[in-house]
Amino acid sequence: MKTIVAIAFSVAFLTVWNSFGKDEPKINPFYNALTAAPVPELPAKAADFVMQAKSRDRQTTTINVVRTAVGIKPAAAPAIVGVVARAVPDMAAVAAGAAAAEQPKQAGAIARAAASAAPSKAGKIVAAVCRAVPNEYRNIAGAVSEAVPGSGKEIVEAVAAALPELRLGIEQTLAGSGGNVA
Repeated sequence: MKTIVAIAFSVAFLTVWNSFGKDEPKINPFYNALTAAPVPELPAKAADFVMQAKSRDRQTTTINVVRTAVGIKPAAAPAIVGVVARAVPDMAAVAAGAAAAEQPKQAGAIARAAASAAPSKAGKIVAAVCRAVPNEYRNIAGAVSEAVPGSGKEIVEAVAAALPELRLGIEQTLAGSGGNVA
């Protein structure tokens, strides 16, 4: 009987111990390196981490690095996104969306910086930033259209894709204007 009670207590103890161990917050592996970098070098250091990431981990790395860097220096969000987008254009939309989620008041500037650095990704950038900060879609679309002239139709389609509730109004407006987007 004593051995059964001892085993039961051991199992209960190990279960409780394991549950406490799972509550530990995960430390972002980029935090220490980014906080150690001088502020002017922060965007380049962030881009360096994204470039060095394996292709299968690049999206997660981009999100973690951008969030960490923007958390360290919020005013540098557009610069961080611009440098990351220039270094790895495929991650421009991911970086812009992550930064805009952290700094919604800078959504237009973040989108402009990403689109300027990776103009071929303008539509994806608009969609990602609009998903992160849906109420700023006008500012986002305007900023990207200034950065990438001639991409109006792509931008409007990206807004419609990111915000389905606007799709009908956008399609009606495009039909009334003959498909021309200013």
